[in-house]
Amino acid sequence: MMKYLAYSKILIISEMAYKFEFVMNILSTIVQMFVLFFLWSAIFSWNNTATIGGFTLSEMITYAVVGVVIARILNTFIEWYIEEDVKTGNIVMMLTKPLNYVWYNAAISLGEYSDAFIRTALPSFIICILIFHIFVPDPLTLILAFISVFLGAAVLFLISFILGTFAFWTTGSIWFLRSLKQTSITLLSGSFIPLAFFPELLRNIADVLPFQTIYHVPLSIYLGKISGFAMLQAFAIQIFWIVLLAVIATLTWKAARRRFVALGG
Repeated sequence: MMKYLAYSKILIISEMAYKFEFVMNILSTIVQMFVLFFLWSAIFSWNNTATIGGFTLSEMITYAVVGVVIARILNTFIEWYIEEDVKTGNIVMMLTKPLNYVWYNAAISLGEYSDAFIRTALPSFIICILIFHIFVPDPLTLILAFISVFLGAAVLFLISFILGTFAFWTTGSIWFLRSLKQTSITLLSGSFIPLAFFPELLRNIADVLPFQTIYHVPLSIYLGKISGFAMLQAFAIQIFWIVLLAVIATLTWKAARRRFVALGG
């Protein structure tokens, strides 16, 4: 396990060299927060109401800007890395190394998440507390929300890895699948708009898919919209999807390796 964590450390150290990118990420995050702040302020003003979909203006602004912070953490390119390994032939070298390719990619993804948390998400979170005066829960709730973010990150990694394995069947090009994943997450995860705002049909679709476990669940825990037994259920759903997707990822990887060998790799 330690050798895989070394890959995470290497990625974090290499990313630290890009200081200009760090500054631009912070600035773009702040700009996005301001846009959402003024957008929701305008929406509540136009509707002339104290609550929309069970959210007050303060809660909605908190939901939106903390969603941006989480989005900065959950920024993985694993499926693209796998696609590039297949297209360039680097996969041959990777498979001859004494490592598990799934765990290797998990370590890379962990490095991405950790780097984004340290360099972008954490500073952005502090800034949005100071500028937007967002709601900050008690320490226990904050820790539980962070655990939920971690579980959501695992769900996102597994979805990305599964999509990446399809590069073995599409001669390396999976741009459509990557676009479909991003669109699905944007629409059905509750990343910027709470699922309570969705039409019933769309909400029912979101309820049976794993995407809501990535954003909606941790954001709801953060705001106290999910607590007590409902929180335990939410954690159980996240763990269920991690186990199910891990099984699917294992099966698709084994099938991808068989195809690679069969084609003479």
